[in-house]
Amino acid sequence: MLSTGFNVVGFNWIASPTATELETIVMDWLGEILDLPKTFLFSGNGGGVIQGTTCEAVLCTLVAARDQMLSQIGRENLEKLVVYASDQTHSAFLKVAQLAGIHPMNFRAIKTSKSACICPEFRHFIDGVEGANSFSLNAHKWFLTSLDWLVAMDKRFEIVVPTNFVMVCFRILPSALISKGHANEANCKLLESINMSGCVFMTHAVVEGVYVIRFVVGATLVEEQHVITAWKVCRSMQMSY
Repeated sequence: MLSTGFNVVGFNWIASPTATELETIVMDWLGEILDLPKTFLFSGNGGGVIQGTTCEAVLCTLVAARDQMLSQIGRENLEKLVVYASDQTHSAFLKVAQLAGIHPMNFRAIKTSKSACICPEFRHFIDGVEGANSFSLNAHKWFLTSLDWLVAMDKRFEIVVPTNFVMVCFRILPSALISKGHANEANCKLLESINMSGCVFMTHAVVEGVYVIRFVVGATLVEEQHVITAWKVCRSMQMSY
């Protein structure tokens, strides 16, 4: 809201020193709230930027890591680079790796738990961050009203991974399917039906081979009634599968 008030195009410091300086201040605020190491802050010769999406942030991070490594082993060794990511990482990570020139066969998914947190009681989820070269996050997926309490009440659905923050990953249970087909295919069709309703928009991910539907509240004006309405859409569409 502050940067919008300036009515500028903040591409970089030259285009708008004011917007850029404001960004550095806000990024340090966020880093301090997360209790990140001093080296992640502008005040500690580090710093960060606000990207349009996490996909942009991942691409920037991956390209930087790629070039750093290639400067050591030679650019002709690009095919030898291997990317390691959490098994709960969104499928966009694999696509970003391909954009960065990493062969799909060199992408490794490793089992991990979710990470994030501003609240002190959740800070342990990012223990070890001091060993990382960079840190990116979708802050809007950590706050506001969740869907997990509604999913848990319906025995036809299950929450696939623990819900520590606001994003809920759920699916129809195979045992609840009308036609005993492949659960992943059924949940994919359910997601298509949900989004085609025009009432709500959700995305998906694949966790350890399981297709899950992702729900997250990312707007401050969303109320409990909107979450309930979204769940009613899910339940009504589920009747077809």
